[in-house]
Amino acid sequence: MEARHFARGALALTIAGLFSRFLGIFYLIPLPRLIGDQGMGLLQMGAAWQGLLLVLASGGLPMALARGVAEQRAAGQSGAAERLLLAALAINFVLGLAGTLVLWHIAPSLAWRIEGDSGATMVLRVYAPSVVILALASSIRGYYQGRQEMGLVAASEVVEQLFRVGAMLGVGWWLTAEGITRAAAGAASGAMVGGLATLTLLVIGFAVSPEKRETIGRALSRSAGWITRRPSTWALVKSHLVPVAPAGAALALTYAAVQAAEASVIPRALRHTGLSVVAVREQYGQYALAFRLIHLPAVVSISLASTLLPAVAYAQAAGKLSLAARRVGQTVRFVLLVSLPAAAGLAVLARPITGLLFGYPEVAMPLRAATPAVVGLMLFQASTGALQGLGRPYLPAISLGWGGLVQLVAAWYGITRGGGVAAAAAAAALGWGVAAAFNLMVLLRQLGGGSMIAWHDVIRPLLAAAGMAWGVATFHPWLQRALVDDAGWGGNQGVAVGTSLLSLAAAAGSLTGAVVAGAVLYFALLASLGGISREEGAFLRRWLLPWRTGTR
Repeated sequence: MEARHFARGALALTIAGLFSRFLGIFYLIPLPRLIGDQGMGLLQMGAAWQGLLLVLASGGLPMALARGVAEQRAAGQSGAAERLLLAALAINFVLGLAGTLVLWHIAPSLAWRIEGDSGATMVLRVYAPSVVILALASSIRGYYQGRQEMGLVAASEVVEQLFRVGAMLGVGWWLTAEGITRAAAGAASGAMVGGLATLTLLVIGFAVSPEKRETIGRALSRSAGWITRRPSTWALVKSHLVPVAPAGAALALTYAAVQAAEASVIPRALRHTGLSVVAVREQYGQYALAFRLIHLPAVVSISLASTLLPAVAYAQAAGKLSLAARRVGQTVRFVLLVSLPAAAGLAVLARPITGLLFGYPEVAMPLRAATPAVVGLMLFQASTGALQGLGRPYLPAISLGWGGLVQLVAAWYGITRGGGVAAAAAAAALGWGVAAAFNLMVLLRQLGGGSMIAWHDVIRPLLAAAGMAWGVATFHPWLQRALVDDAGWGGNQGVAVGTSLLSLAAAAGSLTGAVVAGAVLYFALLASLGGISREEGAFLRRWLLPWRTGTR
């Protein structure tokens, strides 16, 4: 029963993640057409600093709260679980409000002295209120996660994305006539609107549950006496939140810091080559759009990492490191099965994808340079789950820190020597590769490389992905000519701003046909090379043909 309950929760989060990623790609179709690549560059600069302040405000507190709530409920102490929630909310409110005020106050300095673009001030200030709102929402999500009510967590993620995307497009379109800066600031308001929507949904969750309403009400009625009459609350905080939260915050903080440094180093390096502010905004916007696509396949590795963490922890606690090695090896193999063809497909179809989605085929150049990052990113995420399960939660932050340092140095070197934004994208791919390599080296040393993964597990999907790339590169131009060019709907440039609906549909049809053909060819080649084991075949059948699992 517990296994099925966990599987349902993992499936709900996976579906919500896929839907959220879909929305995250969908809004990138009209938004660049509304605010331009300059506006996208301003939006990305502001988002990097908002993310950093949000990590500082919430950090690893949601993860620590989830673990503490689960432990208290397992011990039959539901009242203690609610007191932990209220303590976390109080901490997040104070830290989140401080983050909001700090971001608002230092926005002019960040925009001019660090970003080198005074137009980012308004965008940063519009992002500021979302820090405290999202910090509070993250704590309530952690509470529901500890109660294993993943359905509400998944619903809150979908609601946040729906309202965020709706506000980005609506307010951004409304302010388009007032200039690029105001349009980008309007799009940035989506973070606040989405945060308010998900916070409202999570709070309503208490109202519709008598059990939670009564326990929270009792906890609130005693909240004034926490310090004097409730020393046990502080003891709960010290035992459940204080020791665990820093480990969860370290990785998120490192990632946010790398993102913020990237938002400063890349624009300044581009300015160093003599580009104008407008050109820097455009190229950084293209870079940001490319990495939105790079992160799309990672929803698979995030789900796998969430499943791998408890599996490895159980195997280690039972003294079965060989079982842990086998589970990690299976996960790494599956990540390679997905990431290698995803990277190859993005590289081959970079121009039609970016032209269709964004209306800016120029994004294809940084996207092609960044495609190796798909493999590094997904391997890093999966190996992070394994390391956390093995009780090494700080190691991924260290790996990511080294990878970020390599990325920033390589980006500055490549850009200043004429590589442009493509050099920045290649540097990011190198950084994710370094971070993944550090994680995997620790796992190989701790679990034993021979029992974890073999060379043919890498070579076979690599060969199949290469064959798939050749097939797609041959098939898509033919399909493009048949469905688009010969039909009179226009070529690759016909997907830019102002293109007719029929032309967009024809271009989408040719691209979809190429993707489907590539997937079929990849799995056929992989099967012929013996690259799909019996267990992996059963796993794919359970995911792709769930209605047949009852007959097997």
